[in-house]
Amino acid sequence: MVAKLQDLRWDDMKVLLSVARAASFSGAARTLGVTVSTVSRRVEALESALGVRLFDRTPDGVSLTPVAEGLVPLAETFERTALEVERAVDGFEAEPEGVVKLTAPPGVVAQWLGPSIGELHRAYPKLRVELDGSVDYVDLARGEADLALRAMAPTSGDLVCVKLVEVVSIVMAAPEFVADVGVLDDPASITWVGWSPELAHIPDAAWLQSVVPETSYAMRSNDYNTLLGAARAGAGALVSARESGMAAGLVELPLSDRLRSVLPPAPANALWLVGPRALRDVPRVAVVWDFCKDLFTRDRPTA
Repeated sequence: MVAKLQDLRWDDMKVLLSVARAASFSGAARTLGVTVSTVSRRVEALESALGVRLFDRTPDGVSLTPVAEGLVPLAETFERTALEVERAVDGFEAEPEGVVKLTAPPGVVAQWLGPSIGELHRAYPKLRVELDGSVDYVDLARGEADLALRAMAPTSGDLVCVKLVEVVSIVMAAPEFVADVGVLDDPASITWVGWSPELAHIPDAAWLQSVVPETSYAMRSNDYNTLLGAARAGAGALVSARESGMAAGLVELPLSDRLRSVLPPAPANALWLVGPRALRDVPRVAVVWDFCKDLFTRDRPTA
């Protein structure tokens, strides 16, 4: 076994690690960008080479054998080493070129990054940016993205970050909706659209949860653009940064003095730019970092 382990390659470890993390061949195939049959063949080849069974196949997926559980830490060491080698090579990049993976909330991608990315490409034609609009936090330490725009600063990992902007949200709705309501005095008297329960940690969602009865929600979603569209269609009021809401055709819903006096403070949302420390000075990553900083300094949204 020891002699065979010495011959293992990163490609072997990558397959093992992907299957272990996904607990299925299909999930590993999506991660690796290959077919399920390819993953199955590579696992079988690895098991044959080692002379052991790594995974128990079940109708619901796969489970790790004790041998596989012992190999996962080794595979993670392979992964860290491969990333360190890649980043060391990247450090010798002479000019910004190649791919930078940037992840951000869908609303930020649609309203800010997407419309502005052409400017970056014109300045650096050899640079390609892959934008991932998602509320999920990717693992920067594992190389799932090079940079991320996040609502909260990281609390662990060898990462660097800077706060780009902080805005206070307001209650907004379609103009017709606002005209019907006039001045809002009771949150329970109207319908609302808001975030899905799994995003209750978002300041806007937490504020809504403390103010709006469960029975007053017309719709919930984990996608900001969906919420904007529903509010614009008159489904209900929405808590949003003013500029983002206005871009979607919403207007502020006035609140009565009595209601303002009993409401908690308006939610404030920050946007942080985060990246691995090891990539901070790689030219292609550095220019995207500076682009993001400049975008939100130059065109800073206001509450």
